[in-house]
Amino acid sequence: MIPAISIVTNITVPTNKTVTPAPKTHKYKQPPNQTLTSLCKSGKLDEALRLIESPPSKSTVNEQDFQVYSLFLHACISRKSLEHGQRLYLHFLLFKDRGNHNFLHNPTLKSKFITLYSICGRLDEARRVFDDGLNNENVPEAVWVAMAIGFSRNGFSKEALLLYTDMLSQFIQPSNFSFSMALKACADTSDLLVGRAIHAQIFKHSEEADQVVNNALLRLYGKFFETMEAFRVMQREGMGFSWVTLTTILPICARVTALHSGKEIHAQIVKSAKKSDLPLLNSLMDMYAKCGAINYCCIVFNKMQSKDLTSWNTMLAGYANNGHMKEALTLYDKMVKSGIKPDGITFIALLSGCSHSGLTEEGKRLFKTMKKEYGLFPSLEHYACLVDILGRAGKIKEALLVAENMPMEPGGSIWGFIT
Repeated sequence: MIPAISIVTNITVPTNKTVTPAPKTHKYKQPPNQTLTSLCKSGKLDEALRLIESPPSKSTVNEQDFQVYSLFLHACISRKSLEHGQRLYLHFLLFKDRGNHNFLHNPTLKSKFITLYSICGRLDEARRVFDDGLNNENVPEAVWVAMAIGFSRNGFSKEALLLYTDMLSQFIQPSNFSFSMALKACADTSDLLVGRAIHAQIFKHSEEADQVVNNALLRLYGKFFETMEAFRVMQREGMGFSWVTLTTILPICARVTALHSGKEIHAQIVKSAKKSDLPLLNSLMDMYAKCGAINYCCIVFNKMQSKDLTSWNTMLAGYANNGHMKEALTLYDKMVKSGIKPDGITFIALLSGCSHSGLTEEGKRLFKTMKKEYGLFPSLEHYACLVDILGRAGKIKEALLVAENMPMEPGGSIWGFIT
């Protein structure tokens, strides 16, 4: 370009060229996301958080924002930095209140917040994050599993399994991620019965089990085989064992439906000169009932010289769970006439049996009997049985009415019975 020419005499000679100013040099400014990424990777969470919280916030959001915030939370998790995570959560709440994008409904970020709170022992906060929007959005498997792992990590393995069943009731297909979590919870609670049910799910699943799932299965079943092997070593070496030992082993046999091993222990009981105590015989009955050997269960029950409420409940549950509801109801009448007062466990066995046998009216009658005749207030499990009874009978409106008027909050499993 040729600039206009100016001389001291103030005479300007024009040209047909336009004037272009000389370019200015600018120092390169790193994009915010790139800066945040660098700060997160280097563990400078204070500086990263200052940058996140500094105004103005963008009104538009792109995929990179989610990735950076996920990286920040990952750094918080690695360092167990609860304070930084809480401040980010508050920032997202404020961002949401201004009508901007709701970061808290992003599954990846939601899972990481749950993980952070749970590893820092803040299960109440983790649960609040999980519950936010639970009824208004399709929560993916990863979020459910993050919450379940949080329960398990803090010693609440039973709650982790309950959450897993709630997830299934929402028709969410489990993957190896869910299976490994659920199997670990079963091993932690020694719940081999549920563990076997999950193993059946894995077997039927289209996805091949990975090494993590296989390891979880080994840990689950390993406890049983170790126990039985230890018992056999005691026998071979002539070591004595108490009824308490056998009472401990029999429930393990029941959970994995190891009928042969249970019979092996029964043989030792018969051979012993000692008189069998009540807890041992109750455990033996329970093992036979859960293994489906109801005839053996009856033999033990009928030969018992004395029976307590647990004995009657075990036999009732054995009949009910194995499809013998006529015998269960007959035994219930006999139990009441003999002066044994039923409890909540009695009615759970009976109501569950009515549900699976299609005895709708009988189930409704038993539910009313609980409070009217015995002063027993139905628990969540009793209501779940009643809703299941009505749902299986096609009485959806009646089932909904029961669920809506329950004195406690209905869980996901209850709604699952209706749908």
